[in-house]
Amino acid sequence: MFSLVCLHSFFRELPYATKWTVLLIVTAVLASLAPGVAFMFAVSQSSKPCQHHESVRIPFDSPTEMVCLPEYAVVSTSHFDFFLPTLFAALVVSVSTCLLRSVLST
Repeated sequence: MFSLVCLHSFFRELPYATKWTVLLIVTAVLASLAPGVAFMFAVSQSSKPCQHHESVRIPFDSPTEMVCLPEYAVVSTSHFDFFLPTLFAALVVSVSTCLLRSVLST
């Protein structure tokens, strides 16, 4: 039965659970946005712009090495553009939860 002791325990643990939930959400958001932001930052730094206006600069491993590709070859959308980041975020949250459980169980 649900008693006053259970209710007291629930409210005592609520800030702790809320803190870890927010931490997991922030981790998932950062993990899913960081690669895209890093790529856009690398592409937007224009030391040597492309000759054609319809071209997109793609960086290599070294910041000085760039290749210019036609825009139609790089900029395209597919149905995976929505689902892959969502699945990646779910994977990060799952792994973070398992990591926290293993750390807290010791």
